[in-house]
Amino acid sequence: MKRFTFALERVRQWREEQVVVEQLQLERLQAERGTIEGAIAKLERDKSASEATVLGGRLVDSLDLQSLDQFRRHTQILQAKLRAERAGCDDRIAAQRLRLIDAQRNARLLDKVKARKLKVWQAGFEKEIEEQAAESHLARWQHH
Repeated sequence: MKRFTFALERVRQWREEQVVVEQLQLERLQAERGTIEGAIAKLERDKSASEATVLGGRLVDSLDLQSLDQFRRHTQILQAKLRAERAGCDDRIAAQRLRLIDAQRNARLLDKVKARKLKVWQAGFEKEIEEQAAESHLARWQHH
């Protein structure tokens, strides 16, 4: 009997590669979200540090307060933009997770098809071996 071959092996391998591609894309988006989170946190630290510096004990004049107010407004605008970017990134992550799940499902489907085909092939192979063994036994029995 010929050795087992799965006609859709190249498709199965391609689907496995798609799972890897989709996983890498998800990881890239998660890293992008982490970068955005880091930028938001840095802005908050910078704002707090500026407030502490300006309001931290010495006499504060109106120019210092005006500069601090402008910096606060600037950081609020930047934080709003970053939060919007984070929300967009969260949406892309959710969509990417769905693509990954779909790719995994497609890969598992072909793995199951391959396993069923292999099981059928193994059953046929074992049947052929049994038939050959029976023929061999009959041939030996007829010679005696």
